[in-house]
Amino acid sequence: MNFSLDAIRSIPVPELTDQQARTLADAFDTYAEAELLTLADAASDPVRIAVDEAVAEVLGISNDAIAQARFELSREPSVQG
Repeated sequence: MNFSLDAIRSIPVPELTDQQARTLADAFDTYAEAELLTLADAASDPVRIAVDEAVAEVLGISNDAIAQARFELSREPSVQG
C-alpha cells in the first residue's frame, strides 16, 4: 500500500492520560514475552485477545468490535495463505 504524507498526517492519534498509558504499559509488560499464535489463528489467540481487550478498554472501544476486527483479519486470504 502507498499512503501520501498528508494521509499519514491525518491519522488520529489518541492523547492518553497517565492512567491509560500505565494500563497499556502494564499489558505490554504482562505479555511482552508471550508467544503469539499465527495471524491466521488471531481470532482465538488468548494473548492477542488480552492485549486487544486492554487497548479496547483504554480507547473506549467495545470488545465485540475488536473481536470482530481480529476475526476478519484472521480470515483475510493473504493471511490464510
